[in-house]
Parts: sequence; structure tokens; C-alpha cells
Amino acid sequence: MTYSARSRDRYRWAVTGLSGVLAAGALLGTGAITGQAARLKHEDDAAARADRARELAAYEAKKAAYEAALAEAERAATPPPVVWKKRPHRTRVTTRYVVGAGGGSSSQAGQAGPGRSSVSAGSGRGARGQSTASTSGGGSNNAGAGTSSGGGTRGGGGTSTPAPPPPPPPPPPPASSGS
Repeated sequence: MTYSARSRDRYRWAVTGLSGVLAAGALLGTGAITGQAARLKHEDDAAARADRARELAAYEAKKAAYEAALAEAERAATPPPVVWKKRPHRTRVTTRYVVGAGGGSSSQAGQAGPGRSSVSAGSGRGARGQSTASTSGGGSNNAGAGTSSGGGTRGGGGTSTPAPPPPPPPPPPPASSGS
């Protein structure tokens, strides 16, 4: 077989055809592989979106439970509102005149009981030998606090309790600066 122009053209056409078929096969194979990869990626993305939606729903449920527990704890920690109520109030004034010379006479204002107080004149005298005691009682939670029992040299034989000292004065107001 001799190499001629005609055989050269046949080889040229055969190489061109084979190159075209191989190029088409390469494109077809590349397209098929790319399409398969895209389909797998789409399926993976859909599965990831479904997983993310499930995780988000679980997170939202946990967050709602946490916020509900926080609100419940805040409600439990908040004290109930204060309701001011008028309480009964009684004022009792007892005036006693104690007359005596040097002997330590004493008398008793009344019976001490829950929410009441009684003040003993003791042997102290005011102007002209008169002593005045004023008591105020009523809705006090300190039942019997501040009471003193009568006694002295001629009394019922009990011991005398001195009155407590007065409370300290309030602090002075802060000095103003400027005008």
C-alpha cells in the first residue's frame, strides 16, 4: 500500500471523525459526571436544610422552655405587692397626781397586756409633786414591750424597770453647695 493523496485524505477524515467522536464522548461524560455531582449536592443540601430545620426547632423549644423558666423564677422572686390597710388605733391618756414627801410612793397606771403598755410613776415628781403619764397602744406587734411594772417601797413588791433611753436625733441635712 502506497501512500497517496487519496489515502492521506481518508486518514485525515478518519482522524477528524475519531477526534469529533472522542470530543463528543468527553463532553457527554463530563456532562453526565457534572449532572450526577449536582444531583448529589442538591440531595445533600436538602438533607442539611432538613437537619438544620430540626436543630433550629429543637433550639427554639429549648429557648422557649428556658425563657419560661426564667419568667417563672422572676415571678417567684418578685415579692407580692404591699397592700396598705387601716389598722385600729387607740390612744389612752392617764393623768395621775402623786403627793408625797420623801417616801417613794408609787402607783400603777393600768394592767399591761398584749398591745398595751403601762407606765409607772415611780418616786419621781414633776412640778409641785405631780406626775403625768401618757400611754398610746393599739396594733403593735411587740406585745408587752416597753412595759414597766409598779413597785417601790410600798407597792406590790415587784422590781421597777427604768424607761429606755430616747432614740438618737436624726443626722443633719447635707450641706448645700452653690446658690
